[in-house]
Amino acid sequence: LNLFLRDYLALKRKATREVRNDQLYESFRVYRRSIRETPLESLLSDILRFAGYHAAWGGLRTMPSGHLTQAMRNLRARGNTTGVLTMRLYDCYEQGTLGENAFVRSLRLVESYLLRLAVCGHQIRSFWRIFAEMTLDIEDDHPDDSLRSSLLKSWGSYGFWSFPSDEYFVERFTETNLYALQICRHILDRLENDGEGELSRLEGYTVEHIMPQALNDPWKAMLGEDWEKIHQGWLHRLGNLTLTGYNSSYSNLPFEAKKTIPKGFNESPVRLNMYVRNQSEWTVDEMEERGKQLAERALKIWPRP
Repeated sequence: LNLFLRDYLALKRKATREVRNDQLYESFRVYRRSIRETPLESLLSDILRFAGYHAAWGGLRTMPSGHLTQAMRNLRARGNTTGVLTMRLYDCYEQGTLGENAFVRSLRLVESYLLRLAVCGHQIRSFWRIFAEMTLDIEDDHPDDSLRSSLLKSWGSYGFWSFPSDEYFVERFTETNLYALQICRHILDRLENDGEGELSRLEGYTVEHIMPQALNDPWKAMLGEDWEKIHQGWLHRLGNLTLTGYNSSYSNLPFEAKKTIPKGFNESPVRLNMYVRNQSEWTVDEMEERGKQLAERALKIWPRP
């Protein structure tokens, strides 16, 4: 309830300063006095309507379609700071100025913005404030166009970051220590299932290092004389990470054994492992190529306006 009231008051008062929980009651009293001409029944009706939008964003209310449900779920996974913007977009959708496909695209763009910032290592002092600012940019007649324009703004004067470019995103996506990010599993899940008609059931799966965290002699021989440098530089990159339900079985087995043991990569139904099982060795070349392929897919899942 506190989250909803915080976001509702910001939306109605066009505020970009986040209200603390202990100030919500008084802030609401101030808002009520500012619209004293509005009948109480009308105010309560308005609160109920926007509470429905906020509940849908919070996963507590059924969405009109599966596409909207999934888009809202993916956005919700990125934190609780987008509620005020989501309510504004949802209201445009309900009023008929934002079609369903445009609503889905808008939600995905906001998610893309958040994920790209996380991958690129950009820290923002207050995500809530930037989305409150964006909410003010949304135009009633062209909500999707105005959102795209707002996302492409330069927010540097406020200590914020503009939308990372495709080139910079791909560079960081393929070269950063992705395993250290809290969103690593989420990224691999989306790379596996986004846009697919038949979803892989990944419950209980864990992140697997194809080149293992502890190298034995067969791995060192495959990697060559620079094995230590390669291991240090590539272990946690995207090209070396996948998902499996048999992490403990794979352990630090040689690459060929990881492929051929029962339930190994050769038998894996996970789409992320298709490239892996077609390789005869696992060196920098294979990791780099797989990283590039997954980055191309990532650009479609998390696009830039």
